[in-house]
Amino acid sequence: MKFCITLGKQTSPTTPILLAGDFIKSIKIAKEIGYDAVEIHTPQPKSLNIAELNNTCKSLDIFISTLGTGKIYTDYGLHLLDENEDNCSRLIDLVKDYIDIAAKIGSKVTIGSIKGNMPKEADKKKYLDIMGRNLQKVSEYAKKKDVIVLLEATNRFENNIINTGKDIYDIITEYNLINFEGLMDSFHVNIEERFIDTCLSDVGEYLGHIHFADNTRMYPGSGVFNFDAFCRSIQKIGYDGVLSVECFPLPDGITAARETMKFFKKNFCS
Repeated sequence: MKFCITLGKQTSPTTPILLAGDFIKSIKIAKEIGYDAVEIHTPQPKSLNIAELNNTCKSLDIFISTLGTGKIYTDYGLHLLDENEDNCSRLIDLVKDYIDIAAKIGSKVTIGSIKGNMPKEADKKKYLDIMGRNLQKVSEYAKKKDVIVLLEATNRFENNIINTGKDIYDIITEYNLINFEGLMDSFHVNIEERFIDTCLSDVGEYLGHIHFADNTRMYPGSGVFNFDAFCRSIQKIGYDGVLSVECFPLPDGITAARETMKFFKKNFCS
């Protein structure tokens, strides 16, 4: 398995990004702590210095696991459930920008908060169809660019659709989403899943990425989430992909990064 950490240009005590500032400097810090990979969260993927990132990653033997698209939602308010076709077209074009960059740096692309929210008392099937059709367009482009898209199950307070591992499996299979995988996050699992020991297997063969944070969204092991069961389930299903910490930078990003690395080594390297 590969251990990964989140990077962004900025962070805050309520933003689940550990290392902030210059991406090259953050990658070097991540490597020094012992991480194998980084996630990059940026609202402007076209502004990334591709050559510098690739050269740095090659020289340090580290890789960029995925590009986060959440800033599309927070900065522009665009989401996959919008009934306005022009808004959806704009959103898909922005996601394509991430896919283009991902193809050049060898990473995946994460779709999480841009899922959006259904209106209260809405017909869920109607909005799943809207999302499914939009994701099919993303899927077609991702396949053409040979990029994997990670669809994340998030909790109901952030997105009221695609909340569980089974939800991921169902939408990928029902809408035949090629080049799609599932992303599960222990913080969201704690809120949405009935059974910690089976929720990952619910994603089936599509499980492609796992986020770690405790129930307080601080670093894993600092709260009360049942990580013993969660880690056992990872080993039981034979998952050997990326394990990534996406938690609040508390008490500070470096401390949280180091504590998470201790956690990873204790649970997956013994």
